[in-house]
Amino acid sequence: MTSPDLPRAVLEAASICSTWAAEGGPGGALVVFDTAGPREVVAGGLASLEHGLPFTPATPTRWASISKQFCATTALLAGFRPEDRLAALVPGLAPAIGALPLARAMDMTGAIPDLMETLWLLGLPFSASLSEAELLELCRRLPGTGGAPGEEMAYSNTG
Repeated sequence: MTSPDLPRAVLEAASICSTWAAEGGPGGALVVFDTAGPREVVAGGLASLEHGLPFTPATPTRWASISKQFCATTALLAGFRPEDRLAALVPGLAPAIGALPLARAMDMTGAIPDLMETLWLLGLPFSASLSEAELLELCRRLPGTGGAPGEEMAYSNTG
């Protein structure tokens, strides 16, 4: 088994976080870890857009669903590129959603409406089971984003 390149991972995390800081938008922290546990935490961007407070490793926050981090990593390892447009990955999306880069869907700054909440508003119970084809068709029927992409982070199971 190949040992992880922790210095390279820290540099990549710092690069991602510096992008958040340069954009002056929502921020976050990335934890670089291996099988022995956390090794480094890098942060960037803003914890509060309203007050211009920087996001630091000490900023209190909630974790997103841990499966999303592994899904994103798997997608990147499989050759998907952060700059790939969603329309190329899921044909038939509304233009505003299809124009988004994959990175916006993965980091939840794409303003993509949450499909689960949309379904609940339509009266579908949370216990309903839908196939992948049904979920993709519902994604294609979303009329657009719920705001300006990149303006804020909003939890979305659709992303």
